[in-house]
Amino acid sequence: MTEDIMHPNTALTWVAQVGKHARCNPGGAALRYRGATTTWQQLDERSRRLATALEGRGVRAGDRVLLLLTNRPEFVEALVAVNRLGAIAVPVNFRLVEAEVAFLAENSGAGAVIVEEHLAPLVAGVRAQNSAVACLVVGEQAPAPAPGPKPTSPPSLPRTRTPAAGPPT
Repeated sequence: MTEDIMHPNTALTWVAQVGKHARCNPGGAALRYRGATTTWQQLDERSRRLATALEGRGVRAGDRVLLLLTNRPEFVEALVAVNRLGAIAVPVNFRLVEAEVAFLAENSGAGAVIVEEHLAPLVAGVRAQNSAVACLVVGEQAPAPAPGPKPTSPPSLPRTRTPAAGPPT
């Protein structure tokens, strides 16, 4: 009979690795994008804040979250945040059309979408099928939050918005 020997890195998930690097090398470069550097500490803090915002919108372990983002630091932050909650990230190709995004959202059972501002029109079909889907819009000129409780947003996500009803505007 052989003994079960656990590999030393078995318990290190993406979330644990980001946390480990944030503790051991907080000022080190985690991401570089268009001349800007995101440190391990910033990545850890931003993903924690986004996870808190998602949790506040009802995202729980096992839930699906559509990621409709281009290649940018916020994609990594969103991926780590979703994993931090034990939820399942569903990356979506930003070149799809509205009907295809809506199909993926319904087929995956997504309860939330994280979308870049300029891609927000693609989420209209998702919101038409299920107005309960939480929608976090990210970008440099993200629309102001809807009236109500102030959402928590990570520094890299200047503002978030969860529309009360209907497609994003």
